[in-house]
Amino acid sequence: MRHLTFTLALLLSVSSLSAQSEFAPIGAVWHYTGREIFSPNTTFLRLESVSDTVVINRPCRKLEGHFFFNMPHFGALFLHQQGDSVLFYNPDMEDFELLYNFNAQPGFTWTHTKVYPLSMETATIQYRVDAASTVVINGRTLRKLQVARSTESGFAPFADIVETIGSEYYLMYSFYLFAGPAFDATYPDGLRCYYDPAFGLYETGLAASCEALSANDLSEPEGIRVFPNPVSDVLHIENLRPTALAFDLLDLHGRVLRSGLSAGIRTELSVEQLPAGVYQIVFREGIRLIGRTRVVVAR
Repeated sequence: MRHLTFTLALLLSVSSLSAQSEFAPIGAVWHYTGREIFSPNTTFLRLESVSDTVVINRPCRKLEGHFFFNMPHFGALFLHQQGDSVLFYNPDMEDFELLYNFNAQPGFTWTHTKVYPLSMETATIQYRVDAASTVVINGRTLRKLQVARSTESGFAPFADIVETIGSEYYLMYSFYLFAGPAFDATYPDGLRCYYDPAFGLYETGLAASCEALSANDLSEPEGIRVFPNPVSDVLHIENLRPTALAFDLLDLHGRVLRSGLSAGIRTELSVEQLPAGVYQIVFREGIRLIGRTRVVVAR
């Protein structure tokens, strides 16, 4: 088995002044649009951080969900974080390779490697940071990298990578080299939503919802009533369902302003300090988005 021709220390040479926030905390969920190869149909793909584990003496997060044939993480993905860098375990190389370095500066490069089992041929693809900036999501200032990837004719623009969230297309973006649409009936085509318990829900607007829900499913869930609407001071959430629902109040930029749990008949939510405008409340059972309602705050 071939080993990496570069050292991990070289990949991590660009260090941050302080460690980034935890990547892929347990309970983190990514939803992506999925496209079918031979039809115009779309669906959704889901990844979730489910547990802590250890891989070759490194503490890792284990991710489960929709992975793809012939990928280096087929079945599960193991991520190890070192400061601003996130690495994934590549079983082909029996070692870790760099997935993200959120503190990387323009010109920084790294490589992913694949060994094909039948031919034992090795394929590599190189990535390069072309620009580094910041973006505000859910009230947090996050680092953002514009990344290009190597092609036969040089480097071509590829994807944006955002701290906490990862690649805008698919968490494990090397999919585009190691599998390719021909290997699966469905392939990823963009981030719909990201959620973790500390960060809240972030919806990119790529699709009407995180999951493949119909338009009717995006109204207030059955047994839920939100009133008064418009509201000026206190919003009431009436829950006649047999189970509790978590909810987030979001502004039009997707920032979570209030969160709570509607576990009784009526829950009160103060909006007195919010500016007048249009907001939305999304309702979840666990991490599953089940509906939403539009709320107008009037003064």
